[in-house]
Amino acid sequence: MRLTLKIFLMQAALAAIAAGQQPEGASIQGHVSIRESGNPAGGVRVSLQETSFGMRRRVGQIDTDENGAFRFDKLAKGVYTLSVEQPGFLPEYVRQFEPGQDVTVRLGRSATIRGRVSGADGNGIAKAVVEVAVASYAYGEISLQPRGFAYTDDRGNYRITGLAPGRYYLRTSCRGYDTVIYPNAPGLAGARKLELREGGEMEGNRLRLARRKTILARRSAGGLRQWRDGPSEFLRAYPADMIGGTFVDGTMRDGGFQLDGLKSGRCFLQFEWVGPTNNVTRSAVIPVAIGKEDQHGVVLRAAHTTISGRLETGGHPLPCCLTVFLEPTEAAIRAHVGGNGGDSVVASDGSFKIANVPAGEYRVRVHSGEPEHFFVREQILHVDGPATPITGIHVGLDFSAGAVSGRALVPEGSSSAVVVLQSIDREKLANDTYQHVHGIMRDASYSITNVVPGDYLLFAWREGSEVIGDPDLFERALRLARRITVLPRGSITADAPELLSVESQQR
Repeated sequence: MRLTLKIFLMQAALAAIAAGQQPEGASIQGHVSIRESGNPAGGVRVSLQETSFGMRRRVGQIDTDENGAFRFDKLAKGVYTLSVEQPGFLPEYVRQFEPGQDVTVRLGRSATIRGRVSGADGNGIAKAVVEVAVASYAYGEISLQPRGFAYTDDRGNYRITGLAPGRYYLRTSCRGYDTVIYPNAPGLAGARKLELREGGEMEGNRLRLARRKTILARRSAGGLRQWRDGPSEFLRAYPADMIGGTFVDGTMRDGGFQLDGLKSGRCFLQFEWVGPTNNVTRSAVIPVAIGKEDQHGVVLRAAHTTISGRLETGGHPLPCCLTVFLEPTEAAIRAHVGGNGGDSVVASDGSFKIANVPAGEYRVRVHSGEPEHFFVREQILHVDGPATPITGIHVGLDFSAGAVSGRALVPEGSSSAVVVLQSIDREKLANDTYQHVHGIMRDASYSITNVVPGDYLLFAWREGSEVIGDPDLFERALRLARRITVLPRGSITADAPELLSVESQQR
């Protein structure tokens, strides 16, 4: 007994000594400088986050010293992301790196644009929204995606800061007025881009709004009351026109609603009912045609239905952690409202059931919690809104998907670069099934799975993912990008050459 106790105490003592001799942990250190001058950036806020299982956990936050240096100690083994922020500069992010590495960050100064919004009489318009935006093709149709915005003050003046250098559209809108794109265009035809330089401030950009001639007031005699189950209600109208259209907020009360200042044309009414914990308990998106005259007593039916079915794997084991969701085919709904008409976790037998699906046209998608080695055979679902459940939907998973991996041939430190794998078929340009946009690792490597077999264009891109899908960029890729063929269940290793825009080559 005494011998056993002595051995135990000796083991405990040795363990304590060994623990005291173990290293306290790894470190991450680096240096921050100003890009244009090369001078060290002191007093800059540096934040460190650890990435685990797709989640981020803040580890620490410090300021650089007078030499621009920083250091984090006592770090556990893992993958980290570093963010660097300073007023007057663009934020920088260094992703996917491990302790023990030195990090160099160069901050670029942000740009500013300012001007004035007035009416036809020359008086300033207060509370107008002014947006700096870029053209986006993410939803198969061109739209303007804001990169910064500001509200005008009482005199109609605005100032937008924190902008990256580049070429932008300037758009303004205000309730009761038609949308205008600089210099004075209702749409992209006649609009002109403004070029912002690093650290520059552009002044004197004046915009003039004209009052909207049509005002719509709609009130429901019922129809929506059956869905009222929360203490607060929300209504917003989005135009189908994603360039010159502007959303309008409405009011709801006792199942009725009213919207003022809508432009004639097609739009989507988004209704939401919010519960006591600020969660959305019900929602509905209803397309309507807006005329030129006021309309009253309009009744809208927010009919929802239930859709159920089963995944077919063709004899393959059912992958883990699957979710079926419905993606609206209407580009305006996906851009404004979001991409989900409902979703359901897939049961172990492959069955699913999606409740409260509003009327509309949807593309059936399947997401996996692990790397996907399949794709979904194209399937469009039409829901006309009756309460009768839709059953027996069969969704086929095709396990002939291939994979592509390699490196992006971009300059060192291009953390914002992406690799694009795009079908050479023009008809598939707007279909996300045949287009993959993936970020790169710190060593510029990439890996893309669930690729539908076929012929593709492969290239690296550093000039904003929102323009991927632009027909002009696609034509340029047809001439300059690398071409590869993905075979059924094939795996390809191919480096992605960088594709530059015409503007970048001219610079």
